[in-house]
Amino acid sequence: MSAKPERVAISAAGTTVQDEMDHHFGRCGFFVIAEAERITAIGNTARDAAEGAGLNAAQLMIDHGVDVVITGSLGPKASDVLEEAGIRTYIGPSGRIEDVLRQYREGRLEASTPGLGGRTGH
Repeated sequence: MSAKPERVAISAAGTTVQDEMDHHFGRCGFFVIAEAERITAIGNTARDAAEGAGLNAAQLMIDHGVDVVITGSLGPKASDVLEEAGIRTYIGPSGRIEDVLRQYREGRLEASTPGLGGRTGH
């Protein structure tokens, strides 16, 4: 029996791997979720919240069973929620979704430091 494929969510400006990554976690338009070779996109229902968009987006990631979040920026409260849920975060890459996903799968992204509100500690 093989291990369950990892579910990787990337904040996105569009719904395909050819679209650019969006640097805003809570306010991005979409999340592109990659699980092995399967790619799906979900709308970010938290983006128009008057407040708490990051927290609501974090809950959306939990609800979708995500293992990893890759985004440009992540607030401390959302980071804490993701960390408590066991979701690893990678902050700061940019470019097309397919390129960022490839960098992640090749181990070329640096994980965020727990307890630093999503920052890498540099």
